[in-house]
Amino acid sequence: MMKKREKLVLIRAGPVYSFDKSTSSCISTSPLLPDPYESERVYVDASLISNAGEGLFTKIAAEAGTVLSFYNGIRITHQEVDSRDWSLNRNTISLDDETVIDVPEPYSHVTKYCASLGHKANHSFTPNAVYDSFVHPRFGLIKCVRTIQAVEKDEELTVAYGYDHSSTGQNVPEAPEWYLAELRAFQASLKK
Repeated sequence: MMKKREKLVLIRAGPVYSFDKSTSSCISTSPLLPDPYESERVYVDASLISNAGEGLFTKIAAEAGTVLSFYNGIRITHQEVDSRDWSLNRNTISLDDETVIDVPEPYSHVTKYCASLGHKANHSFTPNAVYDSFVHPRFGLIKCVRTIQAVEKDEELTVAYGYDHSSTGQNVPEAPEWYLAELRAFQASLKK
């Protein structure tokens, strides 16, 4: 008597993720497909920092050294970034000596891009996180947001942007004006 062969049935239980490295013109083939790891750890809400717009907040308490978020974007050159107005560089971060990751308009809005949320972390001179290199299974080499101290649930994640705020010799600072104003306020608070 022959045994009946059992059938294996695959049921798709959720979205399918595949390698999706950005280019200079494509941020993602699925810009509204959130990262599942990140979705369990962070959310975007109104920042607690004055005039900062949106910020990145924790869904969980986490220890120092914990990766909570990712920073993907289009890949452009430092030369492109340096040759354009600061207003276009709101969501740029150096990946390496040649490449900058950028989350340009309209992708800076979570209604247009939520595949990674690390670009929503705001600046602080007393941060609780850092941007670090990360090899992501979907995006390849990108940046991540890693805590540098323990954080509580619903705490806003902040990083030090690290702009060069010294003069370039042409009397043009290598930082946007809002950053220079924050730097002056921070330095004044240290003198008190």
